[in-house]
Amino acid sequence: MIFFPHSDIQYFFPAMYCLNFFLKILNFMNTFFSLVKKIVQILLAMGGILTDKISTKRILFMSSLGLVYFLFSWLAKETTPFISVIIFFLVFTCRYLFLFFSFNKNGIAEQLKRKFGEANGFEIYKLSTALMFFLSGSSFSLMIYKSNFIIPWYNSLEYFFIAAGIASVLTGIVVNVWSTLIVGIDVYYYKDLFLGKAVVDFKKKGPYAIFSNPMYGMGQANGYGYALIYGSAAGVVFILLNQIMMYLFYFTIEKPHIKKIFAKNRISNNYTFNKGVLVTEKIKGNFYD
Repeated sequence: MIFFPHSDIQYFFPAMYCLNFFLKILNFMNTFFSLVKKIVQILLAMGGILTDKISTKRILFMSSLGLVYFLFSWLAKETTPFISVIIFFLVFTCRYLFLFFSFNKNGIAEQLKRKFGEANGFEIYKLSTALMFFLSGSSFSLMIYKSNFIIPWYNSLEYFFIAAGIASVLTGIVVNVWSTLIVGIDVYYYKDLFLGKAVVDFKKKGPYAIFSNPMYGMGQANGYGYALIYGSAAGVVFILLNQIMMYLFYFTIEKPHIKKIFAKNRISNNYTFNKGVLVTEKIKGNFYD
């Protein structure tokens, strides 16, 4: 039998309690900072800045984004409102031509996989999509900053529009970040569609438990919000057009594509699709077989 002197016993258990409490704090801090890191990576990725891993390609890509940033900074000082709308429309057109021709038969995704393999092909596709995101965000910001197409009553109700815009921006950011925390950055960049198979162990929770299509629906609120803050009528119109195009892509390409992927699974009829993810209420068998 081990004997503890009375003077040792009275300090042993409090010390163990303090040590356990300290370890819990360390675990909480590790979880907290890991979550913060993920949120920062998602926020940057939404704008086309990829920091989830570092490679030579990524470094060169980030350097090119720096040049694009300086270009748009110069345009913000020198260009006219009309030209800013034209720039956004050209970027918008290129972005959706790229997206709509990505996943059809012999489309961009298939060609990249054949030429570079799945891993390298997706990395190229991801960087290309990131460039589209960055150009879209930059050109939209330029347009609403330079736009002289002011929302009616904006001047008399400026503070109301600014407050509504801030609320919309925060709503959109929360919905998008929350959704991406669940599905991952790769799915945000259409990896499921690129590979033609599920890449995440998805569970219907968070915004997916509330909305059938959070990113394409409430996730667009931040775009409307920025337009409201600046009073840009053109911004509101083009964000609406952007949302229409997203749903058009969803119904004509994304949803049929995902249904085809999971056609072999025995699943219930109660399903929806969003950002390359099949959301189900009931699943029979292994969902990701």
